[in-house]
Amino acid sequence: MSKKKLKKPETEDYFSYKPKALKFLTKEEMRVVGDYYIIMQALRKKCMTAKDIHNLYYDKEKEEFGYTIKTIYRYIEKLEKVGLIKESGYRITKGTRISEKLYCRAANLFYEEVEEGEKSWYEGSDGKEFVKSLGILVSELLENPDFDHKAFYELFKDFAIEKDGIVLEVIGKASENPEIAELYTKLDIEKVNKLNIYLSFLITFLKNPDYLEKFLKLTEK
Repeated sequence: MSKKKLKKPETEDYFSYKPKALKFLTKEEMRVVGDYYIIMQALRKKCMTAKDIHNLYYDKEKEEFGYTIKTIYRYIEKLEKVGLIKESGYRITKGTRISEKLYCRAANLFYEEVEEGEKSWYEGSDGKEFVKSLGILVSELLENPDFDHKAFYELFKDFAIEKDGIVLEVIGKASENPEIAELYTKLDIEKVNKLNIYLSFLITFLKNPDYLEKFLKLTEK
């Protein structure tokens, strides 16, 4: 005789807080987001109870939880304390007096704030090495052994400043424009970042067509 599947109790959620579209974070806050990536990523899609979050760490093969519910509550407390998640309402189990708190992200999108005087990524040793590698690939694909790598770096740096400005502009609009905010909310953060990369390249070239001419001159044999 087959076992009857237990019917999941009906619940109803009540909300009192809606995440902001955007929130800028410090380096330390971004590090905490990375430490609790599983939770932060899951909360982009929906509000969750502590039990829901606990279920994120359930190993189906081992049929056990990776962490205790007590540990999950500690995680929630820490994330609330640093302002990354908020209590967003509560869940009622119908036919009972059971009430569970719901949690959400403080904002749908998190971006690291730029500290005054801080160097851009392309000005550091890793960034310069990256641009150098990019220049080597460009020169090889275009079969140009006389490629001016120094001039390429300077031009790339100017282009990157414009491109990064476009990203900041669209991020700013996400906090004011409901349509952009809704679009970004529906997407995984990886897709949001990819969208911003392609968008910033397209808009930079459209607003500054002379960049294409300058890049073409560098590749002339």
